[in-house]
Amino acid sequence: MKKLFLVFIILLFCQNNAISKELSFQEKESLPSLANDSFIKVSSLNMKYEFTSHVNPFFIQGDFDGDGKLDVALMIVEKSSKKIGVAVIHSSSHKVFIVGAGNSFYNGGDNFNWLDAWNTYPKVLVERGVEEEELPKLIGDAIYVKKIESASGLIYWKDNKYNWYQQGD
Repeated sequence: MKKLFLVFIILLFCQNNAISKELSFQEKESLPSLANDSFIKVSSLNMKYEFTSHVNPFFIQGDFDGDGKLDVALMIVEKSSKKIGVAVIHSSSHKVFIVGAGNSFYNGGDNFNWLDAWNTYPKVLVERGVEEEELPKLIGDAIYVKKIESASGLIYWKDNKYNWYQQGD
């Protein structure tokens, strides 16, 4: 029983380390200055979260809040829980919005460790997903997150916060 427990702990430790791979020096140098300026200097979120290269690319850009300026979304991990999420930084205000990473977020949950692909979804008409609810009208680009060959969703800006629209199961 002790051996089984020890194997379980080792596997859990290895899984968490593999999921929350910290950025290399070269990856950090590739970040837009907005990421470092807002995340570290303005908000001090680097005390609770760190950037991770959980997926490739580890950051995407788009006009997520619809103000005509390029924003950035980065993969992050909450240091204490090792839960994965997304930090969205608005270029105009330098405000940082955390999705997941220990914060519950609609169907995405509080841990985006399931996410294995993402990209910028351009401001176009949203295709009908699995939900019966009204289609969201994007005011800016959205963040398309997915578990390949499984589920997907859109993270989009509306009413001064990020929302979720389920795309696929």
